Amino acid sequence: MRISRLDLASISVAILLLAGCGDDTLPSDGGTGDAAERSGVTLPPPDGDTSSMSIDGSWILTSGDLAGEPLDLVPGWDLTLTITGDQVSGTAACNGYGGALTVDDRLASGGQLRVTDLSWTEMGCAADVMRLEQRFLEALRAVDSFELATTLTLGETGAATSLSFDPLAPIPNTEVVGTNWLLDTVIEGDAVSNSPGMSAATLTLNDDRTLTGSTGCRMLEGEWIGAGAEIVFTSFSAIDDPLAGVCAPESEALDGFIIGVLEGGFTVEIDGPRLTLMAQGNEGLSYTSG
Repeated sequence: MRISRLDLASISVAILLLAGCGDDTLPSDGGTGDAAERSGVTLPPPDGDTSSMSIDGSWILTSGDLAGEPLDLVPGWDLTLTITGDQVSGTAACNGYGGALTVDDRLASGGQLRVTDLSWTEMGCAADVMRLEQRFLEALRAVDSFELATTLTLGETGAATSLSFDPLAPIPNTEVVGTNWLLDTVIEGDAVSNSPGMSAATLTLNDDRTLTGSTGCRMLEGEWIGAGAEIVFTSFSAIDDPLAGVCAPESEALDGFIIGVLEGGFTVEIDGPRLTLMAQGNEGLSYTSG
């Protein structure tokens, strides 16, 4: 589904910018690696002192069960969780979501926790992705406890429902923010296309936490905030550009594709003067610095 205008202030849709240069692999040594620290997650030191631990930060799901049935993860469709104070947000495979959090003691290795008032956007994806999303959100509503070590595990007392997360890799926002990016390549699975006309599509994340840009047919504007390893679009709009005139069919198709990538969450790779955004489902946009 393509939407001409999004108003996500009450939902806090997370646009995921995972650290790049081609490698977003998380540390597997069970320690407190740099990726965990830069994600905003505070893990225990090697001496076992748990006084500095906190569930706040950004996490990515590695496994889960709902009522004893495993969640079937779909490659390319991540499920994430960002905890900031009494709010949660993230990407539930196809859609972004947000909600409220109550926790008895976030500076502990375990305790009671509830996620309430969940809401999410309404994009449509493949059947297996939508099933994964629905079961993940159902599990998130059901959990009532947490355990925190080098990973975060949410569980439901007396039931076989659990969600296990690793710290989410950090964003390279010092390279992303403040640069004017010009689109020159569209990625659809294994297919890559480009044309000179794509350069009319631009994207800039400004230091004052505003978003500006263009699809070539419509103007992009909005606001964003940093949340651990994520950038959250608190508002995002694609509005008619009075100077663009009537868009050709190929420009309208590009407009819809750009909105589809940006509205649903994406990873980012920086390689010199090139910025590549990859959305869920292996659709992407590649920009050069202007």
